[in-house]
Amino acid sequence: DELPRSLTTMFSSGEALPLSTARAFLKKWPHCALENILSCTETSADISFCKITSQVTDSNRLLAPIADHRVCWQNTMEVRDGALVITGFNIPDKYLTPSANGCFSKTADGRNVLASGDLAEWVEMADGTRLLWSNGRRDFNVKVRGHRVDLSGVEAVLEDCEKLKDVAVFCAKENIW
Repeated sequence: DELPRSLTTMFSSGEALPLSTARAFLKKWPHCALENILSCTETSADISFCKITSQVTDSNRLLAPIADHRVCWQNTMEVRDGALVITGFNIPDKYLTPSANGCFSKTADGRNVLASGDLAEWVEMADGTRLLWSNGRRDFNVKVRGHRVDLSGVEAVLEDCEKLKDVAVFCAKENIW
């Protein structure tokens, strides 16, 4: 229940970090810095970092920001039409399942591009820092015990069941472990 005093930094990676969790962590262990990391399967690496500060925890947002000025692996991250787009050498050019490949493209110079499905926006904070904030998902993907599940795909399969009249699949909780 206690962290060693020698632990000075904790990293959160792999899933969206709810700000309520970040607030609780920093309140319980104020001696330990908290870094939120964007890490997605398609990049096979942690690609951006954001230190969680009081300026961040004082905001009224649901999720912690996923990037400040530190972006790794020579990736570029931009927001197009409200969604996160990542470009870099560590982006694959396709999935093994051809039907899922609509999120990949290439730049004019041949670099791979991923439209991640994450809703995001760059926001300038009061101190002038620009942070990339996650605003959920554009699609119906959720993570269940670390596995990506497309709820619309589950819904489509259930709609084929002749004994079911109407079908709706939704995520009742933000975090499903």
